[in-house]
Amino acid sequence: MEQTERINCKPAVKKDSFIELRKILNSDLPVLISFYYLGDFSWCNMLELLSSVKKITGNTVCILKVKISKNDTLSEIYQLEATNTLILFHKGEICWRKTGSISKTEILRELALHC
Repeated sequence: MEQTERINCKPAVKKDSFIELRKILNSDLPVLISFYYLGDFSWCNMLELLSSVKKITGNTVCILKVKISKNDTLSEIYQLEATNTLILFHKGEICWRKTGSISKTEILRELALHC
């Protein structure tokens, strides 16, 4: 998938499909989304970090990555202005968000607090 990819999470979000994304966000499973911009090379570190988090959390959290440069609608809806923005959803509601650098420990702490 070009614009939205998942890290070991089902179901997949199809390209430009806000309806599919809403279905995933409204599930009982917590969803952590990493929003990034095309050409943001710092996102490579975030991918490693999220993969590590996924190994620890297993199937208890759905982790998605969304390329904002091709999703203007999502950028507007979630007021995304900076790269590397993480938003945690639980049952369709935003329960945490962070923009900028973050550690694996901080992500795991927030998952434990909100999920």
